[in-house]
Amino acid sequence: VGEILRPAFPGTLRRVAKNMFDAVFCVDPATPDGVAHLSMIQLFLENSIPLRMGILLVSDPDNRASIALAKVFAHFDDARAALEWLVSSVYDDLLDEETPVSYEHVARVSRRIRRIDDDAPARF
Repeated sequence: VGEILRPAFPGTLRRVAKNMFDAVFCVDPATPDGVAHLSMIQLFLENSIPLRMGILLVSDPDNRASIALAKVFAHFDDARAALEWLVSSVYDDLLDEETPVSYEHVARVSRRIRRIDDDAPARF
């Protein structure tokens, strides 16, 4: 309790050994807003922000790319690896942040990962 009551710089989160700061993000991974949110979550992880996070991928039933991204994301064993793949492989190939993700793009990128991991067991 003493650490929480100490003065700190505005906007900083305390590094306390308790799960005080939680966030659940509901994101559609195929929309430009979803791309921005997932990139922000990755920055939180890279900078070791003391925040326990959950990601809920929400898919539009009419958008094949959104459904495909959610399915591929679910095949990863590690959420950090899945987020890294999503941000670095899928989103970096897009021309700009306002371009929506297409189903063909997701299929091409997921095939590329399967070729890399052909010797591994059946996981992406």
